[in-house]
Amino acid sequence: MAWDDSAYGVGTVAGTIANLAVPGQQPAPPIPGGTTLFTYTAQTPVAPWSYWGWSAGGVVGLYPGGGVVVAPAPASGTVSVTAWWPDAPNVLLVRITPDGTRTPVRGAYPLTAGASRRNYSPNPSFEAGLNGCAAGTGNPTLTQISRTGDPTAGAYALRATVAAAGTDEVTLPSALSGGVVVTVGVDLRLSARPTALTITVQWTSATGTGLPSTSVTLTADAVNPSVAQWARQVVTVTPPATAATSALKITATGMPAGGTLDVDRVTLEQAATDGSYVAGDSTGGVWTGTTALSTSVIAPVLTVADGEAPLDIALTYEVYNPAITGGRVKATPVVLASTDTAWLTHPATPAAPLACQPTVTPALVRGLDQAVFRVLGRANPVVVSAAKRVAPSGTLSLSVTSFAARDALLALLADGSPLLLRTPSAYGYGAGLWLAFADVTEDPGPLATWQQTRTITAPFQVVDRPAAANSVIV
Repeated sequence: MAWDDSAYGVGTVAGTIANLAVPGQQPAPPIPGGTTLFTYTAQTPVAPWSYWGWSAGGVVGLYPGGGVVVAPAPASGTVSVTAWWPDAPNVLLVRITPDGTRTPVRGAYPLTAGASRRNYSPNPSFEAGLNGCAAGTGNPTLTQISRTGDPTAGAYALRATVAAAGTDEVTLPSALSGGVVVTVGVDLRLSARPTALTITVQWTSATGTGLPSTSVTLTADAVNPSVAQWARQVVTVTPPATAATSALKITATGMPAGGTLDVDRVTLEQAATDGSYVAGDSTGGVWTGTTALSTSVIAPVLTVADGEAPLDIALTYEVYNPAITGGRVKATPVVLASTDTAWLTHPATPAAPLACQPTVTPALVRGLDQAVFRVLGRANPVVVSAAKRVAPSGTLSLSVTSFAARDALLALLADGSPLLLRTPSAYGYGAGLWLAFADVTEDPGPLATWQQTRTITAPFQVVDRPAAANSVIV
């Protein structure tokens, strides 16, 4: 894909145009209920513009594959934020309100990303053709076939058809260059049960000298799931010490005339993994070159439930990679609808807010430290006041209709930690109030002894937002 024939956001999912994409808007992968676009802004290094400019020798801030998808969940009072960034050990997740206030998302500032995976198959799913594939023993005819029945598997697969009975073998491209261990994963389907099914990696040295191949012959129990149906096969091999280049070969012996060997979703990894399929079109993935015809890097996909998100206002979530090759990605704004529900959130469990029912809108008292001095012979006293009123205080009354709801609320109040009260916009309390509660009163009211309805009442003082345990800022 050339510079002059693609817009900033061309591609089927985030990151599919990889290092050929400049900063700008990117399409997001399809996550149910999630945002569909995000915008990437490159890191601004400390260096003269003459170095980092387009015409100079510096590295232009190309899109590195980071992304974010946001999905409000009104039923749980949270916003689900899914984020990724290839090869970033940590990322920072921030919530931005319409007034520009930037608040670190609790539990995700920083968010430990973990190791990215790399698929060294330069044509992993044959969506763009059979580039790099070759017929092996048996000289089968190679064709690109449609794959149906699995919406996660893409549209196409490779078929190798032998005219005469015997061996059906296909050679696939590989960018593996050795390593301590190699994990090979591949979807296979055979029209008939072969006498043997072998997965082989052929190796050559840096000088082009052939090296011993490493192969695994699947057991009968492993082969059976791939007869007349698709099944994932995963094997591990140990490369020679001087291996530099490679090719993948799949061999089915004892096939009948007209027999077929179908191949799809190839993964070649220089590490011990579960062999599950990942590529540049996976969520968190980015192609290192041409879409569907290059190796790929796949970041761990991390999901955080933000139970401190303000209700009924537009929210923008940003993922920031502070590395020099990083940058920022912002999702399109979302609104977490209150649905006429208030929520209390404990800072130790931000992903699990508790729905609550205030009996009345709390009255807020904005106190002032003040002293009154009466002067002999003067009618008016001298009043000395602080320069600023203290944060509001008041009393919160919550109604519960069962002992289970009462116990859940009392458990939330048990350790005396400040709690975040988020209310519908009609309350007029903005983004929410952090409340430190004093004595808690449980009042059954004038009800029969068998009724479980209770009113839980506690005076409160509005306080600052407590810092998260893992936060890099206060």
